[in-house]
Amino acid sequence: MKVGEVTVDYSSVDLTTLDYAYVGGVLHYKMEFEIKIEFGAVKGILVFSSWIGDRQVGTASLSFAK
Repeated sequence: MKVGEVTVDYSSVDLTTLDYAYVGGVLHYKMEFEIKIEFGAVKGILVFSSWIGDRQVGTASLSFAK
């Protein structure tokens, strides 16, 4: 059963700061990031945040209260 989806937008990331390689003629970037999940931030809600280094680049929340 699917209860939600976390989607993160990395369009604000400066691609010139990332390592890259061409694989089969396609440009690939290497981006290291973390997804943090806060359990119990608010009763019945999970809070997700995405981080690149010390910069938060996205957030989402998922309500599972009935």
